[in-house]
Amino acid sequence: MVGEILEFEYPWLSYTAIMTYLSCPRRYKYKYIDLLEEKPSDVKERGIVVHDMIDQFFETVEVERVYNLALRETLSAPSHENSKIFRLIYNTLQEVVDMEDKLMLNAHHRGIIVRSMRSFSLFMTSRLFWIRSENKKLDRDAVAKYWYPVTAEKFFVDDDLKLYGKIDCVFENPDGTYDVIDWKVSGKGETSRDKVNERERVQGRLYLHLFSKNMGIDPAKLVFYIVRLNVQKGRLPHVIEMKHNRGAATRFLKKVEKIRDYIEAGEFPRCTSGLPWRKPVTPAGVPFMYRRVCMYCSYTRKCLGIPEADMEAWIQEQFAKRVLGD
Repeated sequence: MVGEILEFEYPWLSYTAIMTYLSCPRRYKYKYIDLLEEKPSDVKERGIVVHDMIDQFFETVEVERVYNLALRETLSAPSHENSKIFRLIYNTLQEVVDMEDKLMLNAHHRGIIVRSMRSFSLFMTSRLFWIRSENKKLDRDAVAKYWYPVTAEKFFVDDDLKLYGKIDCVFENPDGTYDVIDWKVSGKGETSRDKVNERERVQGRLYLHLFSKNMGIDPAKLVFYIVRLNVQKGRLPHVIEMKHNRGAATRFLKKVEKIRDYIEAGEFPRCTSGLPWRKPVTPAGVPFMYRRVCMYCSYTRKCLGIPEADMEAWIQEQFAKRVLGD
């Protein structure tokens, strides 16, 4: 089942819901069972702007015009950023981005959006150059088919397991494989990694499972990519690859079943102290990641019973402990 489904409630689980439970079951309860609102976030807002921008780009881009430019471009251009294709893609992004949403953010976040526009333009330009250079016998329609995504910003669901996810983008390749893409608008330090982290593994396993099940495609033909768009000018987006692994996929689905069992049993301990696969590693029974998780949680005051007047002082105290390593 594929479509534009706007809202899912329990027992449906997304990768965000799964990771929320893994990091703090109590927070999962507040957010997904009690349906308490979270405080607004500029980081979340800028991500929405970037994803909407890319979605609108694929709806409005003139593929024929891009291809005609590609026919006149040299494949050995010293910089894709100097190509006419890049300029066409970048200018199209500038036309479709919602300037009102963009101006709601501060200068820092606006700068990240602009860098993301440039990085995405480089990614799409590089993909077109790669298709042409590696598959010179492809005709015009075939090149356009592989350059344009199979799907973009669509929900995929598993009715049997009650799982869902909104996949950013999927490209088909000439060799019959598929690239499942998730665009990330990351902060500093994220471009130094060459392997997926725990959140990305959960997301990758879920998305590969959903796309394979809905489209009837052998999961061995799917590769999940994290594409980080917030990079410095002149650099290509930072890409991390995660291939399908049958054993890991099976273990992931078993973990999802275990999480669902805990939820149905009403197991909502604070942070990770009550989960068998997480053990407290700090003094006084404070679970791992406790301070970091709680500092940025919307429900900390309710969870810990801290008076609103004392909340700011508590945050400053926890921040000082984190910086000092206490």
